Amino acid sequence: MAVRTTGEKISRGRLRELVPVYQELAVDKDLLVEGQRELTEYMQSRGHFDAQVDFDMATNDKKETVVEYSIFPGDRHKVVAVE
Repeated sequence: MAVRTTGEKISRGRLRELVPVYQELAVDKDLLVEGQRELTEYMQSRGHFDAQVDFDMATNDKKETVVEYSIFPGDRHKVVAVE
């Protein structure tokens, strides 16, 4: 099993924390959707409030499952002042 991201660089360690397929050692739609939600929340916590994350699952030549999360971060926003 391999998990990759495109569109935004996320460290391997952070990816292991956010995507539950590593903890469960299984790949199913529910775990992939949970990983999608976790990655979206992570991007929003970094200021990308309009971030969108999609995923795609395929099998490569070695019969290995490859999950690719496509991250569209959008513009980064910062809180300047609270009134």
